[in-house]
Amino acid sequence: MAKNINEFLNAWKSAKGNDDKRRQIADNIWYDWFCSNSSLYNRTKKFIKPLKIMVQKNPKIGELEVSGKNCCPINGPTYDVLRVFNPGEDGKFRGCISFDFCHDDQRFVVMDMKHKDHGFDTINEAAEYLASIIK
Repeated sequence: MAKNINEFLNAWKSAKGNDDKRRQIADNIWYDWFCSNSSLYNRTKKFIKPLKIMVQKNPKIGELEVSGKNCCPINGPTYDVLRVFNPGEDGKFRGCISFDFCHDDQRFVVMDMKHKDHGFDTINEAAEYLASIIK
């Protein structure tokens, strides 16, 4: 499932201190996963910081939609992907950040609209780069 980024961040903030509510919010952005359902909440928590950075650097990003995917490669451990795309019917892919991607030397990998990978050592660098390439 997908959610408008501003709405998602506002809902997350308003549910501060209410883990049950945050679990519901987290469950609603994942569209595919190979991990346990109970781990989606903790996996979602790591999306908050990069989303805030991206919206701060490029406020238009807040109107896009976000979804999460937990990937299971043939070789290596599962890893999570924060996907950003146009809202509604268009649904055009705008970019994504892979966390702990097992097929690259970098911890964070940004895939751009041309499906080209860019590796980063920190989540701040990855989020700032993705924010800079989304027009």
